[in-house]
Amino acid sequence: MSDPADRKFAALAEAVEAPLVTSDAGLLNARGRMAVRVLKPSEFAWRCRGLHRDSDLR
Repeated sequence: MSDPADRKFAALAEAVEAPLVTSDAGLLNARGRMAVRVLKPSEFAWRCRGLHRDSDLR
């Protein structure tokens, strides 16, 4: 990860076992080299639609 200021966000995502949702180019370029899943906001939204489609929350 090229920007040390981003480490806190990656650490938080890892601690709570959640994906890191970001538009930050540096974090997106580090995908696959981090312990957490890094998603673009559009990717996260797409995944959430699938959750709502399979639930009774409609």
